[in-house]
Amino acid sequence: MAEQPMLSIGMPVFNGQRFLETSVNALLDQTFTDFELIICDNASTDNTPTICDRLVAGDDRVRVIRHPANIGAAENFTAAFNHASGQFFKWAADDDLHQPRFVEACVDALQRHPDAVLAYARAESITADGVVLRPDWGDRPQLADHDPVVRFTTALAPPRDPIPLPMFAVIRAEPLAATGLLVPMPEFDRALIAELSLHGPFIEVPDVLFGHREHNQRMGPALSADSAGAAMLLGRARRLPHWHLLKRHAASIRRRPAEVQLHRLLPPLAGWTWRWRRQLGSDLTLAALQPLSARPPFDRLIERSRSRWLTRRWNARRRSVATTINDTVSSADRVVLVDGDALVLGDMSHRAIEPLLPAGSPDGSFPATAAEAIAQLERRSASGFTHLAIAWPAFWVRDYYRDFTNHVDQHHQLLTETDDVVVYQLSRPDRFGSR
Repeated sequence: MAEQPMLSIGMPVFNGQRFLETSVNALLDQTFTDFELIICDNASTDNTPTICDRLVAGDDRVRVIRHPANIGAAENFTAAFNHASGQFFKWAADDDLHQPRFVEACVDALQRHPDAVLAYARAESITADGVVLRPDWGDRPQLADHDPVVRFTTALAPPRDPIPLPMFAVIRAEPLAATGLLVPMPEFDRALIAELSLHGPFIEVPDVLFGHREHNQRMGPALSADSAGAAMLLGRARRLPHWHLLKRHAASIRRRPAEVQLHRLLPPLAGWTWRWRRQLGSDLTLAALQPLSARPPFDRLIERSRSRWLTRRWNARRRSVATTINDTVSSADRVVLVDGDALVLGDMSHRAIEPLLPAGSPDGSFPATAAEAIAQLERRSASGFTHLAIAWPAFWVRDYYRDFTNHVDQHHQLLTETDDVVVYQLSRPDRFGSR
C-alpha cells in the first residue's frame, strides 16, 4: 500500500463481531484498491478485537485504532477521520455491505464532477441473513442541485429513509475537514450532511451498490432506546441537546464557503427551527428541572414523568389523526394514508384504509420521485380510493415533493388541515380536464 493512499475508509465499530468480518472483506474485495481501512474499535467487549487482529494480519491496508474506553458513536466516527490521510474519505458501518464496484464508481463520479463534494450509490435494504427487503432506493435528487440553498434546505428536511446515504459516501477530505464534523447530539450525522451540502453538489451513482442491513442490534435501534447508553450516543445527557443542534446548524452557516450568501440560508434555518419547536421547548423544561433531576428520588420521578408525557403526546396525535379522518370521511369511503411509518394504521383497522404504496412495502417508504408518487396516487384513485390523508410523521412529503403537492392541490379537493393531518377528497382521473 502507498504511504498516502487516494482513499481512506474509516469503520467505527463497537461489539461488531456478528457482521464485521463480512463487511470488511466486502471492502477489501473492491475493484478500486488504492485505499487504507482504519477500524476504530470503541472498547468492544465481544470478539471484535480478535477479529480485527486477524484482518490486520491478512491485509496490509487494514489498521486498527483501539480506544481504552467507549467515547461514544459521534466521537468514534470523528476519530476515524482524524486518523485518515487520503484525498478522499469514506465512513463504512461494520454491518453494511458494499458491492465490488462501489468505491470505483464513486471515485469516478467525483473525478468527472470536480465541483461535487461527495458521491454515493443507490442502496438496497437487506435482513441480517441477506434477504432483500427493499431493492432500490436513493436519497433526494435536490441534493445534486447546483444551488447551495436548495441542497441545504433539502438536507435539513425530516428524513425519508432509515439512514442518510451521503453519510456513507466517498467524500472529498478537504471540505470535510472544514466542517464541524460530528459531535454527540440528536441528528449528528444529518447535521454534518447539511453542512457538507453548502460545499458542493452530491452525486448519486445510479447503480445499486450498497446494502443497508436491517437488524435489531444496529446503531439506529440502539439510539432509540431509553437508556443511559443511548443518551450518551445522542448527546441527550447534555443540557439543551436540541439547542446544541440548532447552534450546530448556525455554526455550519457561519463556516459556509464565501460564495454562499448568508441571507439566503436564514429562511431554511428558520423553517428547521419551527419544525423542532416542541423539542426545543422540551429542552427548556428539562433544563429547568435539572437541579432536581440529580437528586434521588426526583431523578426517577422526572424521568418517568417525561416518558409518560412523550407517550401521551404521541398517542394523542395518533388519536387526533384517527378522529379527524373519522369526522371528515364517511366510513364507507376508502382512504389512502401517508403517515411516514404506518403507525396510525393500527388505529384505523375498522375501516378501509391503506398506505400509498402496496402492502409489503417497507414501513416509512415513499416513491423515489414525485412522478412515481403521483402515478401511484392516481392508480389508487382509479381503483376506488376516495380520499388521501397525510399524517404529521409524513408532512415532510408536502415540502420536499413539491410536484406531488402541487398535483394534489390542483386536482383534488382539500377538506381539512390540522397540525396532525391533512385530508383531501380524490377526484376521478377522468375529471382532471374539467378542473
